[in-house]
Amino acid sequence: MTRKENPAEPAVPQDAQRYVQWGYWIVIAGLFGLILWAALAPLDKGVAATGSVIVAGHRKTVQAPDNGKVEQVLIKEGDKVVAGQLLIQLEQTHSAARLTALREKYLTMQAIEERLQAEKRGNNEITFSPRLTVTKGVAHGDVLLESQRQLFYSRRQALNNEIQSYQQQSHGLLAEYTAIKQALKNKRLQLSVLGEQTQNMQSLAEQGYLSRNRLLDTQRQLAEVKSSTAEMSGRLSQLEKQRQEMLQRIVLRQAEYRQEVDSQLAQTQLDLADISSQITQVEQEHRNTSVFAPVAGRVVEQGVFTPGSVVRVGEKLLDVVPEDNGLVVEARLRTDLADKVSEGLPVSLLFVSFNQSTTPRVPGVVKLVSADSLTDRYSGETYYRLEVAVTQEGINGAPGDKLKPGMPVELFIKTGSRTLLNYLFKPLIDRAFSALSEE
Repeated sequence: MTRKENPAEPAVPQDAQRYVQWGYWIVIAGLFGLILWAALAPLDKGVAATGSVIVAGHRKTVQAPDNGKVEQVLIKEGDKVVAGQLLIQLEQTHSAARLTALREKYLTMQAIEERLQAEKRGNNEITFSPRLTVTKGVAHGDVLLESQRQLFYSRRQALNNEIQSYQQQSHGLLAEYTAIKQALKNKRLQLSVLGEQTQNMQSLAEQGYLSRNRLLDTQRQLAEVKSSTAEMSGRLSQLEKQRQEMLQRIVLRQAEYRQEVDSQLAQTQLDLADISSQITQVEQEHRNTSVFAPVAGRVVEQGVFTPGSVVRVGEKLLDVVPEDNGLVVEARLRTDLADKVSEGLPVSLLFVSFNQSTTPRVPGVVKLVSADSLTDRYSGETYYRLEVAVTQEGINGAPGDKLKPGMPVELFIKTGSRTLLNYLFKPLIDRAFSALSEE
């Protein structure tokens, strides 16, 4: 049986069938290309975070270096300051008075040291060194030096008088010793003559040529001369002993004087070291009465406004926001993402305060990742601190004249790349691996 053609059914042109086939092939090619692109084309992967613009190096907090009362406030909120500029002056009366007293005491001890050194050397005159003659910052410095000069001469005169007294006594003993020695020499000569005379007279008396009374007189004279000679010899020994004692006293007094000078010199040098350390400490306290700007910038969060205010050491006085350090972005990174971020990774920055249609994303780079996690004192949230610097390309394209510290920023930290298929199938693969590893 032959199939009858329906005259109402239109015939399909051969060209239309060809177009349909081409359409199928185009769709298949498109799907294949899409799959190929999804399998091969890299897509950025990364970590999103939020942060804000800060000054590089952060604002500098100025604290009270010491306890004190404010004497002058030389700045106000918003003032522009330069590094080293005097900001606040505390009262200096107490520290200045202590410093003056210590310097006078130090000068006095230096003068005493030089006087003692001159005494130790046995100088007849004393000349103070130039470091003492130029007495800067010390009132009545000349009077202090003159008092030590007079003390040098009076002590030396007292020692000389004492030594001279001993020497005079020694000379007197020597003169007496010399006189008695000469008299003893004469007595011994007389004793020799009387001895010889007595022997001759005794021989004559025994022969009857000389009376016995005359012999006895001569013997009595001989005994008296012997006794006188013995007394003189004893006196000479006594005088020699006294003279040696007097000479020994001179030596001992000079040794005592030198020992006294050495002891006083050692103590003076110890006192000088102690006073020097005290001066250093008080000078630091005196310097601490002046509060200077640590860097150039603008004054913010000023906490002291009027003279007479009492401040405590470590108390915050104000902050200085540096102006020439540039701006960076500070962000917080969740602790579970810390292993994905490291220094040097590229970052895409979006300054949400600006019009998104006119402000492009700005490239940057991770400059710092905190070594340990930090905790927000208010919320208790733990995080890692990130610091992102804008690249030179980003600086050229960023609205730098409008950026201000505190502006919010959205960050996308590029940690690598992956394909679309990897992105779609990775959760399934991870889940399948986990399921296959369960017991």
